This record gives sequence, C-alpha cells and structure tokens, in this order.
Amino acid sequence: MARIAVAAGHSTNATRDQVWEHHRCKAVASVLIHLLDQAGVGVEPAPEGVYGLPNDDALKAKVLHFNEHGPFDLVLELHANAGGGTYSTAIYWDDGKTFSDNGRQAAHAICDQWKAALPWKGIGPRGQSYFHRDLYLLNKTRAPAVITEPCFYDDPTQRAWLQSQAGAVTYATTVATGVLRWLQDDQA
Repeated sequence: MARIAVAAGHSTNATRDQVWEHHRCKAVASVLIHLLDQAGVGVEPAPEGVYGLPNDDALKAKVLHFNEHGPFDLVLELHANAGGGTYSTAIYWDDGKTFSDNGRQAAHAICDQWKAALPWKGIGPRGQSYFHRDLYLLNKTRAPAVITEPCFYDDPTQRAWLQSQAGAVTYATTVATGVLRWLQDDQA
C-alpha cells in the first residue's frame, strides 16, 4: 500500500497572512486526506499539535515527524503562493544539477490536474532552484516531497477561490487525482 504524508503549510502562530493561508490549506488537507484514504492510500497527517507552534518550529516538527514515521512514497505540504503572481505550480527538490525524479513526476501529475481545472495559467512543476530557494521541507524530508501552490492569496480572484468551499474542494480533488495518477504510473 502506498503511503502519503500530508501537511498544511505554516501554523496558527505565524504572520497574519500565513495564518489565513494555514486555515485555508488545513481545510484542503482534511478533504485531501479523506479522498486519499477512500482511494486505499495510507495517509499520515501532520500531528495536530505542531500547528500551534511558532511557524519555523512547526515546519521542523512536521519534517521530524514524517522522517520518524516513514518511509513515505511522497510528502505533500499544501500552500498558496504570495508575491504578486497569478500562476499555479508545484515545487520539488533539486539542487540546480540533480533532482528528485519521484518528486518531479508527482509535481508534474498535480500540475497536469491544475491545467485542466484552474482558469489561470500554470507554470508547471519547478525545482526549488528555479525560485533560487532552499526550502526546508524539500531539503530535510527523507521522502520525495512536493510543495503545492495552486494560487496566489494576494490576488483577489485567487484569494476568493481559495476561501470558497468550491475552491477548497477543487484544490483537494486535483491534488488527490494527480497523486493517484502518479502512483498508478509509478507502479506500472
């Protein structure tokens, strides 16, 4: 049986915008966990207690938990982007020269679902080096990991989408479908 770890980004002890993002992504995580479980995937949610920690401590606690309770086929952390863009992407580990093949393939499968479901453009999957970043979750998790970012919460249209029940369900459903297709292709 495949095992997938799922966490909402950030914590309730972060900046105001990060807390807003966290609450939306936590609702999405709940639906995603249910969908994957119903599909027969073993799902490991981040422990509830980590979400009350300061933001950086919460991230470290999530990674520690997943590393201690693995192995996992994939670790997912759900986010929304910020900074003035309007695209979707899923980010996987790379160092500019090498990359996580499983992470890249899973990110690609998720982005394919967004391409079909979201009205705004997607830039497809990207390694963290594309953004000139070293992302803790991607660097420290022992399993292939993907950070999902289907929208920008500082774009009014995309913020309203993420805040809506339909947006949360679409986010969860597209990620679940992408992960299930990736698992099917990976095991073929």
